[in-house]
Amino acid sequence: MNEWIDLVKIVPAIVFPGAALIQLLALIKQRSASGVSTTTWWLFALANICLYLYTGKFTELAAIITFLGTATLNVAVAITAHHFNRQK
Repeated sequence: MNEWIDLVKIVPAIVFPGAALIQLLALIKQRSASGVSTTTWWLFALANICLYLYTGKFTELAAIITFLGTATLNVAVAITAHHFNRQK
């Protein structure tokens, strides 16, 4: 059973930062934030930080990558989107 849980907890550690990275790369490639909500990405960052604190797994690599890694990418998306929205 522990092997199953170990596998399952890796999925969010890949999917969440992966999704944010895809959005960030799309912003950079298109040089446009059309349709991207800056507020939403700031809220995602806040939620990920709160989830990290809530779980209390401060030294677990999967939790660090899932929540803090994703939060960092969420902030990068928000800042990049804000930058491109200001260029309009």
